[in-house]
Amino acid sequence: MLLISHSAFMKTSVRISLTILVIFSFFNRSFSQTTLAPGDIAIIAVNSTDPDQMAFVALRDLAAGTVINFTDNGFTSATAGRTGEGYLTYTAPTAICAGTVVVWTAGMNITGTGWSASTPANFAFNVNGEQVFAFQGNTSNWGSQSGITLLYAVQTVGNWLSSGTTASTTSYNPSSLSDTYKLVVPTNNNFALSSTTLSGSAPEIITQVTNLANYTQALSPATGRVLIGNDVEIGSNTSIDRGAMADTRIDDGCKIDNLVQIAHNAHIGALTVIAGNTAVAGSTTIGKMCMIGGSTSFAGHIQIADRTTISGGTSIMKSITEPGQQYTSVFPMLPHREWEKIAVLVRGLDKMRQKIKDLEQQIKTITQDKK
Repeated sequence: MLLISHSAFMKTSVRISLTILVIFSFFNRSFSQTTLAPGDIAIIAVNSTDPDQMAFVALRDLAAGTVINFTDNGFTSATAGRTGEGYLTYTAPTAICAGTVVVWTAGMNITGTGWSASTPANFAFNVNGEQVFAFQGNTSNWGSQSGITLLYAVQTVGNWLSSGTTASTTSYNPSSLSDTYKLVVPTNNNFALSSTTLSGSAPEIITQVTNLANYTQALSPATGRVLIGNDVEIGSNTSIDRGAMADTRIDDGCKIDNLVQIAHNAHIGALTVIAGNTAVAGSTTIGKMCMIGGSTSFAGHIQIADRTTISGGTSIMKSITEPGQQYTSVFPMLPHREWEKIAVLVRGLDKMRQKIKDLEQQIKTITQDKK
């Protein structure tokens, strides 16, 4: 029996606090793609209200490079896939531990996340009903199902068809996937797992994940929570948004000043200090023991390493992976006319750089000719 407790957030992923008692050994530590079986992952959230969102949880370790496809194409019969809709692919950018929740949001910055596209062609959730399938195999074989391994399936606003013609909102129940690994949400187009602690053997966990009673269902997109740890201080007029699907988390010992905005699904690590007028965009993770100066802004879906110091007024547009470093992007204050002159020069630096390189080459040529 192995006890796994997850309480931190991984790069490009949101990790809920799952405590999983695993009575079987399926943890592949290799660095090649993990070949998955039905129930090795579970789709635990779908939001059909713009922006579209989806989340899945890994129920076994995934090696870096593991490829999982998702499609909103259904089945025209129990054995044949329907085509014409879209595909979204997740390739694990690093090793992913069991219990990690991975979230996709339409329009997100996908750099470093493992997702193939922020707006994949023809992949869009219908508020009137939708099916989503997770699978391994070549997407071009979806119609024939040749070489396709279905991993998990969900159907919203209705049930699986047993007769008649399918549409984009409906699907037959595929016979190649046991009902054990399917979730039907008959009356709502948005759902998210509301239980943050799952325990038991693998079959018991799957039973909990496919039990509709463990889900929050709504016609609005926000089904996550705000989790605030112990000894946290939050200043006046600070806004912390509830999670869209997974939770927004403020860990133990954080000190947050006045007028700070923390968006949905953000995670602030323990003992981090954030000065006033700072804005943290959605699904961004700030590590432990960081010091964030006032009026700092963070782009969404990025990760900041532990013990990072950010000078006030800095704009952080990409992830910081090296811990313990200080970053500054603020240009010193100048009289406006001087600032305008410098701004013009900065815009011309690229051309100036090229001219210098050309001159260096000309001087080198002249010098060689004289020799």
